[in-house]
Amino acid sequence: INGHPDFSIIPAGTLADFPADTPIRLPAGDRKYGAIHIGAKHGHWVKKHQPNGCVATLVHRKLSQPGRIFTTDSSDKLSLMMRLAPEAFMVLKVMDGFFSVTTLYLKNRSIDDKELGRYNGEWAVFRQKPVPL
Repeated sequence: INGHPDFSIIPAGTLADFPADTPIRLPAGDRKYGAIHIGAKHGHWVKKHQPNGCVATLVHRKLSQPGRIFTTDSSDKLSLMMRLAPEAFMVLKVMDGFFSVTTLYLKNRSIDDKELGRYNGEWAVFRQKPVPL
């Protein structure tokens, strides 16, 4: 976004194991994870909610909404459930210093995993120098 890899942040203190602000990034990936996976596996859902089919735009829009953070069956992943339309379930892989978006899709049933905290919909904010007129 604006030449920066961070789409959003999970603020320090939101999750016990993450004492610093932790950015969320969307990798291009491949057919198993990231933007390529989301477009290939969940493309119909993406186009329904993002008519131009841009996975990055939909991910950014979803990350601007509040949600709840849960554990998953994998120790190196978390899930983020956002109930505002369109409902979405996002899986985040814990990387070195950031979270990587693995997938994003519709999931309208309850989540059985343990809730870890609230996600407030924090867009990553980058200051830009004003351009003189």
